[in-house]
Amino acid sequence: MGLLARLQGDENPKIAVHTFWSAMVEIDNGEVTVQQVKNYFEMDADTSSDFDWLIGKYNDSTNKYNFVNLMHVIFILAEVKTTGYATEQALIDRINRIP
Repeated sequence: MGLLARLQGDENPKIAVHTFWSAMVEIDNGEVTVQQVKNYFEMDADTSSDFDWLIGKYNDSTNKYNFVNLMHVIFILAEVKTTGYATEQALIDRINRIP
């Protein structure tokens, strides 16, 4: 997950979790587009693909506001490589459990 590597700082340029969350809130508010966020974070094909998957999950969620806030929590835990949140598969599994 290129997005995870960028959020954890394992790939450059690092994406700050709070800045990423802020961008997701602004997508939710209709203030920015997905493409604008991709451009802002200079996402390559791998990171962009991960972000598209995440946006698909966001679009499918029953409570988009809750989804965005849970993403903030999940990515804060992933950023510091907390057990259960440090691998791509663990994040996919957790994100798939968001209602």
